[in-house]
Parts: sequence; C-alpha cells; structure tokens
Amino acid sequence: MPLSRIRDLNRPTHVIEFSTKEDKFISLAVNARDTNLAVARQILKAHTAVLN
Repeated sequence: MPLSRIRDLNRPTHVIEFSTKEDKFISLAVNARDTNLAVARQILKAHTAVLN
C-alpha cells in the first residue's frame, strides 16, 4: 500500500479552502475520528465567503 494512502487517525486532518482570488485561505484542523469531513468542508466554504 502506498504511504500516501495511510491515514493516522491520531493526528488532525486539515481541511483547506481558498478565497475566490486564491490570495487567502482558511485551514481547519479536525479530529478525523469523530468529525464528518463533508460537514467540515461545508462549514468552511460558508465561512470562506468572508474572505471574498
């Protein structure tokens, strides 16, 4: 199995969203064990509007 496919659940997962111009970004660190990553992405997208 390639090393890039191994996920360590003891480390945070970072979800990153860029502004429309891609000159700013928000990074959200979540616990992969108890966080729905799809919901985390939706929340991050909603807050990215502040950057634009």
